[in-house]
Amino acid sequence: MEEIYRFRSIENLLGKYKELESQEIYFAAPEELNDPIEGFREVYWQGDKIVWKNFFKNYITQLEYSLFQCFSLKPNDQPRINLDFNYSIDELPEKRKIALEKIYEYFFQIEIINEFIDCLKNNRKISKNELAVFLSDLHFPILQIIANEYEKLNINFFTRKIYDLQNIQLTFTSEWFKNIDDIVALHGKEASSSIIEIITQRNRDLNLIDKLKHNELDQIQYFLLQEFPDFFLEQLNSLVYPRWYTACFMTSFSNSSIWGTYGNNHKGICLIYKISKEEDSYFLNLKYPIGQSSNGLIVESNKVKLYPIHYDKKPVEINFFKSIGRLPINKLLNNWYMDNSLVSSISGHLNNKGDWHREFWENFIHSVTVKTPDWQHENEYRAIENELVINYSNPNLRKFKYNFNDLKGVIFGINTSEQDKISIIKIIYNKCIEYQHKNFKFYQAYFCHTDKCIKRYEITDLKFTF
Repeated sequence: MEEIYRFRSIENLLGKYKELESQEIYFAAPEELNDPIEGFREVYWQGDKIVWKNFFKNYITQLEYSLFQCFSLKPNDQPRINLDFNYSIDELPEKRKIALEKIYEYFFQIEIINEFIDCLKNNRKISKNELAVFLSDLHFPILQIIANEYEKLNINFFTRKIYDLQNIQLTFTSEWFKNIDDIVALHGKEASSSIIEIITQRNRDLNLIDKLKHNELDQIQYFLLQEFPDFFLEQLNSLVYPRWYTACFMTSFSNSSIWGTYGNNHKGICLIYKISKEEDSYFLNLKYPIGQSSNGLIVESNKVKLYPIHYDKKPVEINFFKSIGRLPINKLLNNWYMDNSLVSSISGHLNNKGDWHREFWENFIHSVTVKTPDWQHENEYRAIENELVINYSNPNLRKFKYNFNDLKGVIFGINTSEQDKISIIKIIYNKCIEYQHKNFKFYQAYFCHTDKCIKRYEITDLKFTF
């Protein structure tokens, strides 16, 4: 393979973004892509009592943090909160530190909660959906424990009592775990997953109905009372892998439906890029930020690997407790792997960082290069960048530049207008002079009735001399 294809709309190339003039390739965030399960990972939780206790301590800490963040907002403000997992109890003012320690103590002294944690420790893999259901069961007791402790400091998060701590009842007791284990033994993991999915979806439906019934709750109240458990689990993703971004390419231009979607109803064009091969991998040269100095961003040209998308692989399975890769070691140990002087057995991978590090990044690449068979017709390769070094939240930083000499040619769509073709040709003519690119090729797409696919022919009369 010597070339690769990228479909673009006229709006992207000539309109608002002027990608052709700027020689830019935009790296999109997962939420900007057209597949809502991009980067999906089968995250589960499995560990000893130490990590489970610390899981709930982190939940309590982040809920307390969010209550204070929301306390300063107006009722109709949007609760835009990013949880801070570097946030440590030791960094708090003394009164809040003492309050949190009392909240932990109260929570872990409740017998039914201790029994629940005993069921979790070293049990089977707990899925994200199942954990979300558990948290929704525990959320109101935890809120009330926090509220009670801060009332003693004359800080009132709520105007009324929201839970009776003298009568804590959990849906998910040891009997639940026994029943699920029996189902797994008889019918396999898939059967238990289906049951949990039904319960999870039922909870979401009830939350929606509850929101309709209780529209007197403002956005902040609803977030704190109903949405926080799911929000917390989503935010935990930031502890595993950095945010990632991608630019998508394809190995073929012949699929008419691809031209219809990515090629804007055949009115866009297909860019043809020259790529290099090293061993079994393909690369494209791009110029982009690679680091920071006292003078600002460091921008350099580098070979960017193009990863093939796999349509037949299962999503990667990741144990959250063994995959926390975004915290300093001291925070990781203190906040997740230690209980006073006791150290969790889960932390054993820290003794062999080389193997763990390699597997960690292999799992990351696996997770962002797997799609369902529904997308197989795309024959996609993608370039991937992450925020390990650079914060790419500003979209302008994700506009990587290519060398114009690596753009071999363009294919005009069947419906590309004459005016758009002329505009593109003029830009490319000037670029060819600037970069002394003498072999640029223009193609026209057409539908081949014999092979029932899109083909191209070269516009041989369109040659530049300079």
